[in-house]
Amino acid sequence: MDREYKKRIERVIQYIETHLTEKISLADVAKVSHFSPYHFHRIFTGVIGDNRQRLHRSAKT
Repeated sequence: MDREYKKRIERVIQYIETHLTEKISLADVAKVSHFSPYHFHRIFTGVIGDNRQRLHRSAKT
């Protein structure tokens, strides 16, 4: 995954953490990431999916 994409996703995660009590839409986080909603969803799912798999593997060892 492109380093710039990961930076954008990190910004989104920070945004979500600071706005936990608010209703956050896909359009909101797409705007923060500077991706279209379609591309944000694909990229976010890919990044989060990779992280979940790594966590799962590390928990087994």
